[in-house]
Amino acid sequence: MTLRSKLSLFSLIVSSAVWAESIPAIYPEYNASLKAQMPLEQGWSQPPRLARTRVWWWWLNGNTDKETITRDLEAMKANDIGGANVIDAGGDSQDGNKPLPHGPDFASPAWRELFRHAVAEADRLDLELGFNIQSGWNLGGPTVPIEESSKKVTFSKVVIDGGKTVDMKLATPPAIAGFYRDVAVLAVPIGGGEKMSVQVAASSSQRGQDGAKNPQSRSEGVFQIPRPVHRHRGLAPAGGGTRTSG
Repeated sequence: MTLRSKLSLFSLIVSSAVWAESIPAIYPEYNASLKAQMPLEQGWSQPPRLARTRVWWWWLNGNTDKETITRDLEAMKANDIGGANVIDAGGDSQDGNKPLPHGPDFASPAWRELFRHAVAEADRLDLELGFNIQSGWNLGGPTVPIEESSKKVTFSKVVIDGGKTVDMKLATPPAIAGFYRDVAVLAVPIGGGEKMSVQVAASSSQRGQDGAKNPQSRSEGVFQIPRPVHRHRGLAPAGGGTRTSG
């Protein structure tokens, strides 16, 4: 490395450090410091934002409106809650609860309007607000084409007689919203009977330990497992745990 490149690198590091230090923290207590930001007693009666309790704020089935959002946030403020994390998901009918009417789809224009209102109200009430970037367990939204949505592997199976050529139409594995693409066709010999024996052995590289004497292993080392069968596999949209099609 030449002297010029060393000086240029040093200048870049110094410039970056100065630039980073010039960005003020959103709140004073977010500044990195070894000094206490407030007296200990005040921290108990008026805890800083970093120490305030936050809550999971479920928008079950997307069923909410601006009036409800304002009421919820004002109740959080009145009870010294520091903020909330918006979680849009299904699950409204769990534990025997009555299903809720379906609200706006996650990330749709109507949903984004509600979220903007929540952000504005949280700012007005001096509350922190976060949110999950997905509905349920799956990423996506109504603007995501089904071909680009998250996928899962589904399969169908059939048992046939071997030892000969078989020409047959395989059942299409389950699909969601009519989308499915083949991935593989697997054929495995299964022999006779519904189960097969598998011999296993246990060992350990740790000194003084005998893997075969592990209390969770079986002394005979033989297990009976179901025999594999012919499976037809492919991709379908991952629709579990979410209320959006994408």
